[in-house]
Amino acid sequence: MTVIPRVYVLGNSIFSNFFAYEIAQLKAQQSIPNIVLLLNDQKKLNRFLDGNSKLTKVGSVKRLTDDDSIQFMAACSPPTFATGKPAIMENLILADNSKKNISHLISKYHNSLDETSNVLFLNPPIGSIEYIYDKIIAKNEFPKPQMILGMTKQNNSPINVISGEKKNNIASSEFEVSPLIANSKLSLLLCSVPESYKTFDLSLEDSQVKNLYRNPLVNLLQDTQNISVQIFGYSELMMLRFENLIANSCIESLAVLFDCKYINELLKARRSEFILRSLIQEQVKILSMGYPSLTKLPHYSIAFDIERLYSLITNKLKQGKRIESVLNIQKKNLNQTDIKQLTGYFVRLAYKCKTDCRWNMTISWLIECKVELEKARTLDYHYL
Repeated sequence: MTVIPRVYVLGNSIFSNFFAYEIAQLKAQQSIPNIVLLLNDQKKLNRFLDGNSKLTKVGSVKRLTDDDSIQFMAACSPPTFATGKPAIMENLILADNSKKNISHLISKYHNSLDETSNVLFLNPPIGSIEYIYDKIIAKNEFPKPQMILGMTKQNNSPINVISGEKKNNIASSEFEVSPLIANSKLSLLLCSVPESYKTFDLSLEDSQVKNLYRNPLVNLLQDTQNISVQIFGYSELMMLRFENLIANSCIESLAVLFDCKYINELLKARRSEFILRSLIQEQVKILSMGYPSLTKLPHYSIAFDIERLYSLITNKLKQGKRIESVLNIQKKNLNQTDIKQLTGYFVRLAYKCKTDCRWNMTISWLIECKVELEKARTLDYHYL
């Protein structure tokens, strides 16, 4: 009989429920799968228990049946033995959209992680893993788990790494799973995060890729029905993430500034080309200074060519006739916008490198002011 290793799932992203549900559907799982949902606090755990400890998958057309719900184990604190000694989590999936939350969760569960633990970070904000390495693990001398970086894609394009959510796929209940893809698979791009993450040591990447193919957590994900796993070297996946960050930061920030209902409208703004090119050029310069070894990679000059990146962004805009800006949705709902993970990231990196960032800084400030004013206007009874 095949023994499936236990997997702990943690974080507030909609991918937490999705990945837990997919692993639970493996044929070798028991009626209660060997998966533990780690919830935020006791209140959320109580709500989960009140719902019979089940996650429910709701389709857009299909009617709900008993087969659409799976019962899970859950907790809201680190696992321990009866003696009170921390139990080691062999496999952890951490899916959260906030750098602050990720840092807090790693600090909370660090006693249950060691060198044998596999930790998969799903769509973490750029810079969050580096922060965990430098400010949490190294500074506090915590054991370093095997860190795996995951980036999700749908229909050959990355699902927005800003929030990891699409408007029509947000579950209506905190314990529901909205199917991200209808009749197709979710692509998951994986790489191992080396200790030498700042230097992009290509000589080690072949062995890291081979080790990832033998990783028990990765093997579980490869066996799922709706997750298609692709394994990359660290430098290759980071270049894809940086490319996606540049595209998202340019499109999302300008869509908010110009009040675009759909991102395609940016093409109609007369000065948009000049602003886009200025943003791209400044962002590439900041990345090259923040990650000097990035410029030594074989395909750097092609991947970060200004004209190529501009063409990539305009193609996304042309295909965005019915795609709304995620930042605009957040702004309208009075939610905290993710601008600090977009142009704001380049501003922080530029400060660290002591280089100019006037375009990214100005746009970040304008968006922050605009969001603050709209929120104040909405909450002020004089405008009712």
